[in-house]
Amino acid sequence: MTSLEARSLALVVGVAAVLAGDAGCGREEKRPPPPDLAARAPRRQAPVDSTLPGELAEGEEQAFGLHLPRRMRITGSFPDVVVAEGPVGLEALANYVRERLEPGRVETGPSRTVFVDAKLRAESGRVVQVEVTSLGAAGVELVVRDKTPLPVEPGLSEEERWRRAGLTPQGEPIGELEQ
Repeated sequence: MTSLEARSLALVVGVAAVLAGDAGCGREEKRPPPPDLAARAPRRQAPVDSTLPGELAEGEEQAFGLHLPRRMRITGSFPDVVVAEGPVGLEALANYVRERLEPGRVETGPSRTVFVDAKLRAESGRVVQVEVTSLGAAGVELVVRDKTPLPVEPGLSEEERWRRAGLTPQGEPIGELEQ
């Protein structure tokens, strides 16, 4: 590099330095504040545990619209009865069920609680009977019976309703030949 080129380069660098320094003097430049490091980092939220110690968490399985606790497993399912068992406490399960029902009547004992003519809070038309029974060291059994009355078909006489139920108007079974 020649001395002329070196002086020209030094002059250019000097002018650039003066201009850069002059740009900030006497004028206040509005710059956005530096981004917060927490705002740049992806937020990881821990799952919220909505159950207190001793409470049961709601599971995926259902019995006539009643969600069963996570630790309960269905052991029998029929058109009007669902049976489930699990390693949970009697009182914890009874409290879990109580929160989800509008009980008609509750019968309690040392090893059993029965919710008679109860309605599911989530589904107003369903009527169930729920029995919570201790199995000792094996855990607890839950029996849910669907007691919802069948809807009345409009336009039928009382005699026809009895006949469709398989009974005479006196409540006696209809014989094979009468059908």
